[in-house]
Amino acid sequence: MKLGIIGAGHAGVKAAETAAAHGAEVHLYSAEKVLPYYRPKLVGYAFAQSSLEDITMHDLAWYASRKIDLRLDTPVTACDSAARTLTSGRGTESYDAIIFSIGSGPAIPPFAHSARKHIHPLWHIEHAEDIRGTLAPGRKLVVIGGGILGVEVAHRGALAGLDVVLVERLEHLMLSNLCTDASEVVENLLRSMGVKILLGTTVSSIARQNAGDFQLIMESGDVMTADAVVLAVGARRDVTLPKSSGLVCGKGIRVDMKMQASAPSVFACGDIAEWDHVDIFCALEAVLQGKVAAVNALSAAQGTALSAHQPSDSPIFYSHAGFAVNSIGPACANGIHTVILEHSVEIFRGLLVKDGVLVGIQMAGSAADFRKYEKQLGQKLS
Repeated sequence: MKLGIIGAGHAGVKAAETAAAHGAEVHLYSAEKVLPYYRPKLVGYAFAQSSLEDITMHDLAWYASRKIDLRLDTPVTACDSAARTLTSGRGTESYDAIIFSIGSGPAIPPFAHSARKHIHPLWHIEHAEDIRGTLAPGRKLVVIGGGILGVEVAHRGALAGLDVVLVERLEHLMLSNLCTDASEVVENLLRSMGVKILLGTTVSSIARQNAGDFQLIMESGDVMTADAVVLAVGARRDVTLPKSSGLVCGKGIRVDMKMQASAPSVFACGDIAEWDHVDIFCALEAVLQGKVAAVNALSAAQGTALSAHQPSDSPIFYSHAGFAVNSIGPACANGIHTVILEHSVEIFRGLLVKDGVLVGIQMAGSAADFRKYEKQLGQKLS
């Protein structure tokens, strides 16, 4: 059986590994020139706190030993989902099944639509290389967006000796993952490192100065300058290729719980997959979906039964140099109350409970006992 996989992120590599282990001939297409890497580790690489080898998933020998044909710098330019063909710089090839694992891209706010050097998201290796080669201790970095990516960029930037400003439109950081008390601890920890945090506002425009830096005008009318700007305001999907191939798409490729798209023997996994209008942008979830998509792609080609995917929670695990933010489950919701384990200026540890059942965990400043409680999720607390 011959399987074509488009995209070599977390989902694509796991799908390739799984399919190859079942004896399939696997062609793994990557638009990037470098070996597949762990995207969540890209921030550490950007600030020279890890090497390219540190963030690389596997070396070339790993792919070769599993007979995975890894095609770097080979974007797929066309797909015919009915005929199951893929077209790239290598020509057009036919497959028994196709998996889309093209991931997501960064959301770009209106003020940053025109591409400018040193104003970009931190999404691909090229972005990390630009930051790594541009920013030195004492230079000023503005981070726009106070989710986990923005928080990590600010933290890593402060550790690198940069003058960091973190801008968040909402009233607190990470409100989609944390309650207010936990968020305030994150803010306290960042401020103790010298990070300036601007809440309840955002940037309305950016212009380059004659000296080479940037002038940022806030919605409030305030003005500040920066040597570089990192955008961390969310993700979006690009469905141009799957739509042109004939697949049904919404925000992403519409799939069922078996990760099957609207065409026979075509599957999707990772950020690009969408079902019941659920958005899950999570490396762990991408890996799990990749495995299911590969198994089902083989089953579909062989005419055997497919298995359903069981979505995971979308955890946040970030711990580096004494700074920790960990959460799983909802930030808050009706009927949920918080059992506080520890709360101070620098630490918040709490359990989210609904009808006596543990439904979430939030910790900032300390991850003590997080794994213990994680094993109890969905269970009644004693």
